[in-house]
Amino acid sequence: MAQPGAPTEPAPLPADGAAAEAGDGTATSAEEKVSGLDLLEVVRLALEHDPNIALVETQLTTARGALAIASGVFDPVVSSSVTQVESRQPVDEMSSSDSSTFSQSIGLDYLLRSGLSLEPSIDLQRTDGTGPPVNTATVTFTVRQPLLRDRGRRAVGAEVLARERELDAARSDLEHAVAQRLSEVIARYWRARAAILDLEVLRATEASSRELLTTTRRLVAADVTPAAEVVQLEADLTSREVSRIAGEQAVVRALLDLGREIGIGADTLDLPPPSDPFPVLDAARVPLSDDALRAEALAQRGDLAADRARLEAADLRIRAASNALRPRLDLVLAPSYRGLVDGGGVGELYTPLFENVPGFSTSIGITLSWPTTNRRAEGVLLQAEATVRQSMLQVKLTTNAIDAEVAAALDAVRRSAEQLSRLEQAVGLFEKALENEIKKLRAGTSTVVDLISQRDRLTSAQQRRVAAQLALSLALIDLRFETGTLSIADMSSRAIREDELTTLPF
Repeated sequence: MAQPGAPTEPAPLPADGAAAEAGDGTATSAEEKVSGLDLLEVVRLALEHDPNIALVETQLTTARGALAIASGVFDPVVSSSVTQVESRQPVDEMSSSDSSTFSQSIGLDYLLRSGLSLEPSIDLQRTDGTGPPVNTATVTFTVRQPLLRDRGRRAVGAEVLARERELDAARSDLEHAVAQRLSEVIARYWRARAAILDLEVLRATEASSRELLTTTRRLVAADVTPAAEVVQLEADLTSREVSRIAGEQAVVRALLDLGREIGIGADTLDLPPPSDPFPVLDAARVPLSDDALRAEALAQRGDLAADRARLEAADLRIRAASNALRPRLDLVLAPSYRGLVDGGGVGELYTPLFENVPGFSTSIGITLSWPTTNRRAEGVLLQAEATVRQSMLQVKLTTNAIDAEVAAALDAVRRSAEQLSRLEQAVGLFEKALENEIKKLRAGTSTVVDLISQRDRLTSAQQRRVAAQLALSLALIDLRFETGTLSIADMSSRAIREDELTTLPF
């Protein structure tokens, strides 16, 4: 123990920075932003390099392709054919009759989304035999209107409408995947920030221990303090060095984990340290009820929107499958006209289209297709019904999960804010206690062991404060994710606001 009145040089305080105000515990002291990697830059890097996001984007492209394939049924189809027939017919045992027939046709098949089918066609024919060539042209405009099956937009375009909803689901999947990846990347950012702050605490404690050891050695050399005090301080300094080395290793690991989450690969080691301060939140501002947040989540969550869109797609397909069980009855109306002109020139082949046309003809009929068994349609209907049931269950499961996750996330924010508030008070009190311990040591009423023990309590409180800051930051970003308010405002520019990452979702 130091002799009363002997030490004239004050023992050093741990270099841990300014003490937090004790106050009423409702506010968190803010850090100052330093140079390094800010949070928005991490988000930008993740959006550019994360292969998980790129993977979901390929699924969106696949959905667009499926929609284009399904929409192909409504594409107008032009058909054309040209035929030349040479014929030799026997007249008697000694002679035969030769003839040549040239045919050309062009048609268009166009299915409308209402189910109506338009089938205009033009048929040209030239017959060249014993007499002069004869050219005929027939123009037909066939209209096919389903009366039972395949009638109406929801029946004919069911697959297209379903694919449109599945494309909406893919977009929602992408939005949810981006939010999920951002929450994981941001969590890694805050963990790296916490590792750096924790290392600063350990380095400050080590520096304080080394300074105290240096001071004590001078006092021992002056025969003011017993030499036995040095052994205790040397052991303490060694322990601090070990903790600091472990803290440095934790920082390297945290930065590597952050780079891996971003997806930058070999460039991970070149990442600057995170620089943004931890979010500041008054515990009194955290709402007690989660009703508004749950309603927001049910309206905003991308995974729930995707499940609902797939349920709508399945419902559209079940309507189409039910419709396929009905017989097919079509009304066919085919007005036409025909012209005839003699001549062997090229122009005469097309002249019958508008010359020597006696008048219009019209045919009307009804076609019926009624399979005695329709096991394929029955099987498709069973599959569609099962898909609808699965989609309904998935929507319910996702809704229930959101209700529970939002409540848990809000509770985590509230408790983390309260815990951080108490730890701010604790750090301030431990700093004052350390100052008092130093005064007692000067007065000879305390020992170096007591001083080391009191400084250990302060270091532990500072580390726990860093852990509480990390817990609050993770809880905030988790609440943002669970409520669907962690989203990209514009996917083309990949823009996101900083307040969406560090505040309550209000």
